[in-house]
Amino acid sequence: MKRSLFSIILLATTYQASAEPCMVIFEHGQLITLPAAVTQADQVKGMSGDNSSTGLILAWKTAEPRAVWMKDTSNPLTAAFIGADGVIQSIQDMQPNTDTAHSSLHPTIAIIEMRTEKFKQFRLSKGDKIISSQCFPLKNRP
Repeated sequence: MKRSLFSIILLATTYQASAEPCMVIFEHGQLITLPAAVTQADQVKGMSGDNSSTGLILAWKTAEPRAVWMKDTSNPLTAAFIGADGVIQSIQDMQPNTDTAHSSLHPTIAIIEMRTEKFKQFRLSKGDKIISSQCFPLKNRP
């Protein structure tokens, strides 16, 4: 199915942590707004114990290898690992209530974690590029 350059989808969420909203825009027009976990405490907690949120963006100032897991998370999630250039390096589906580490294959500046059914609505693929981010730096912005 062809992606529309101007299709914009906004997600509302009720994430309970003190995370500030973060908006990212992809090259094909998808717009995602989710809370950003930028402190280590929020990143470690992730979506554990949160059954009502749509998703979360884990964001760092520098790109390094990262890993996430699904402990105490009751909904299936999909994780998109984002490189410093804004490109999706890999996408991994994660099963609820598991301790399996889902690791980035390369240094990662951000991870978009989202309920799997919502993630699929954005039709994102490996290689898609973020052109604007409010919560993490991008190298080589257009």
